[in-house]
Amino acid sequence: MRTSACISDENLTLLYYGETEQLAPEISTHLGSCYDCRQRLNLLQTTLGKLPQLEDEACGATSTRIAAAVSERLQRKQRSWRPVWGGGLVTAASLLLALLIWRPSAQIDPIESAGTDYLALHAELTLLEDFELLTELELLQELEGI
Repeated sequence: MRTSACISDENLTLLYYGETEQLAPEISTHLGSCYDCRQRLNLLQTTLGKLPQLEDEACGATSTRIAAAVSERLQRKQRSWRPVWGGGLVTAASLLLALLIWRPSAQIDPIESAGTDYLALHAELTLLEDFELLTELELLQELEGI
């Protein structure tokens, strides 16, 4: 019966591949006393033993050429100035276009463009506010009985 002290499936797999140097004494002690873990290890060995073993396809010369090509690329620092020039040209074109389109002297002041119409509108609003105050005063007089 499997208990909390039993070896995890991950550690059994690491044991199968020989990657449990640090845990080896604990695992071997536990395997000596736990029938369930021994059965699981045997099942894992049987299952993984049936898988075909892959040959290492890269020979020594191939891996040496790959390593040399990678190290050469790492040592050779290529800088392409094309993105920098492209970004600079786009920025310059945008600024030029903005300066050609935007003319500060051509901007219109809304108050000046309204002229006397604005003043007339202001006078009418003041008159309406005064009328509203008079209406409220009359209402107050009626409520107080004056």
